[in-house]
Amino acid sequence: MPVRLTVNADGVEVKEVLPGSRIFWLAAEAVLEARVVDKMERIKVEKRVSFLQKLLSESASLQSQRFKERITHDYILTLRYRSQERVFTAAFHRLDPAGKVMVSNTARTINALVKWQTLKPQSTSPEPSISFEESSTGY
Repeated sequence: MPVRLTVNADGVEVKEVLPGSRIFWLAAEAVLEARVVDKMERIKVEKRVSFLQKLLSESASLQSQRFKERITHDYILTLRYRSQERVFTAAFHRLDPAGKVMVSNTARTINALVKWQTLKPQSTSPEPSISFEESSTGY
């Protein structure tokens, strides 16, 4: 099921892309870490052989050339988080070639969020809010 991950200072939002989708929210304090796994598989794929090649080649040589090896990658982002005093792991994956960069950048962003949460001072006073007003001067 396709999902969209959104990472911001408050946490990680996991949103289903399908209509009538659900949203799962992980607060930044609950996230423990993110890791990347590159699952690589070598699979044998049958070559297409034309009818003319079948007629002209010997069966033994044709048998050895019948398969070729293809390498596939599955880039997996694992996200560990805490909920109700238990630790869970969520896994998200991409199969396309651009997946490696996307998954690595997302993991790096989530880990920076975790590091920021551990370095953030724990205070009892509310955080100052900043508001911006739009100017109506016409510039």
